[in-house]
Amino acid sequence: MNNSEYEYTLSDLSQLPPGGPPPVIQNFVHAEQLTIIHGPPEAGKTYWAVLMSIMGAAGGNWGAFSTPNKTPVRCIYVLTDGSKFDLAERIEYGMTIWPSAEDNFKAYIPPSVNLRSERSLQSLIEVCAGYDVVFLDSLSSMSGGNVSDQQHVDEAMDGVRRLKMAHPDRGVVLIHHDHRPKYDFRGDKIDEGEKSYSGSVMIEGHADIMWHMTRSDPGKSAAAKLAMSKGRSRHINVDSFYVYLDNDTGAMSTQNYPETTASTKVRNWISTAGQVGSADVVKWGETNNISRATVFKYLRDLVKEGLATNIKRGEYKWVDATQSEE
Repeated sequence: MNNSEYEYTLSDLSQLPPGGPPPVIQNFVHAEQLTIIHGPPEAGKTYWAVLMSIMGAAGGNWGAFSTPNKTPVRCIYVLTDGSKFDLAERIEYGMTIWPSAEDNFKAYIPPSVNLRSERSLQSLIEVCAGYDVVFLDSLSSMSGGNVSDQQHVDEAMDGVRRLKMAHPDRGVVLIHHDHRPKYDFRGDKIDEGEKSYSGSVMIEGHADIMWHMTRSDPGKSAAAKLAMSKGRSRHINVDSFYVYLDNDTGAMSTQNYPETTASTKVRNWISTAGQVGSADVVKWGETNNISRATVFKYLRDLVKEGLATNIKRGEYKWVDATQSEE
């Protein structure tokens, strides 16, 4: 191995362009960076990732995301969490909007990939040679072990890093799943884990950017919220937004105003009531035809936004933003 190509002097480093790692796809994946998209089942993770890969391959733009100077980047989508038929139904809309992506896009759907196996990793590196962005779907199916085991995660992520560094300024996008929270009969969360993604906390440690995708309401036709939960570089910061999937056409549209009818109703209710508990949630939810789980979800979102506080399990209090600023 020629080590000299990996050695840098202070002068070399000081001459790198300012503003952090240059984007491969702006705000989505940057040079020598790992982006993780995580979320619950059927949130739309693969749909969105496939859309971004087609957009990148065409040199297009979508919402806050684009390729520099509208220059196409070579994208390869590696899928081991599903079949070619699962991927086929997700490409129609992207191909309609960006037909020129054909020249710079490839799907690789092998029986298996083991990021912890030297033989499997070398084979994957060869397949991905020359591609600027590698999409891996998903970590669970490629880890070759237990995603809750720190050593297994470190070994799998080392494979991701080697894949990333095998091509100049390449970015890697990794799809991952959320753990499934547990609720009691009142709809209160029993599992109070601080992280939403499944497995070891080391997963977050290896990521440079993390996007969390969640359904705003139950049902396949509901909007999904995308929020950046981690951006290692201070130069990368995108506000949360919602995407809408048209089940008939596969079209994914974006909307910056991150509220649905249900979330607005919950916000208006607690701001008027001042304080609500589990019994109030059950009664109000039945009156407004909104499930307990959905009401509690929006109440927790308000806590994250600093608009409410969780006094105790199942009891929330509205925070007067004007008063708190004073």
